[in-house]
Amino acid sequence: MRHAFWLLPLGLAVVVVATCVPPAAVRTPPADNFCPVCAVRTPPADNFYCLVCHMNYKSEKLAVRHTEAGIGCMKCHGDSQDHSGDEDNITPPDIMYPREMIAEACMECHPGNGLAQKEIHQEGKQAGKVCTDCHGSHRLTHRTRRWNKATGDLIESNGVPVPIAGGTTKGEGTPANTPL
Repeated sequence: MRHAFWLLPLGLAVVVVATCVPPAAVRTPPADNFCPVCAVRTPPADNFYCLVCHMNYKSEKLAVRHTEAGIGCMKCHGDSQDHSGDEDNITPPDIMYPREMIAEACMECHPGNGLAQKEIHQEGKQAGKVCTDCHGSHRLTHRTRRWNKATGDLIESNGVPVPIAGGTTKGEGTPANTPL
């Protein structure tokens, strides 16, 4: 009979836990997200590899929405192993988008079939604009290096244009002998 005293608190604990934990059918589903483009439920993307250096994208609107839909940095920018392994940061990411290529890149996954129905996207209303002008800036606020997004050539290092063969620079006309 002495051992029966510990059963009472144990029994109460079981009753309390059982009433606090909702049945499986009522529980909130895991943090998976539905991708409306792919029409599938996917887990959030793991962008840790990129966010080590590019922390500003952890809260940037466009990056967050894509991450939640299971679309990681690598989907658009390639795995960029050479870029991420370069401690001098002179190797560009595998894929970059010059301004004139942004809309085309976005349309690979977001076809424009529903866009024209929205007044803001009708022809002539968006002259000179690209998707990221309104849908998340997706730009670095501070750059130590700048590449030509079409060619991948390094054009600026720590704010100084980079010299190229022939005594010219890839930057804004600064003499080629400008120290880096």
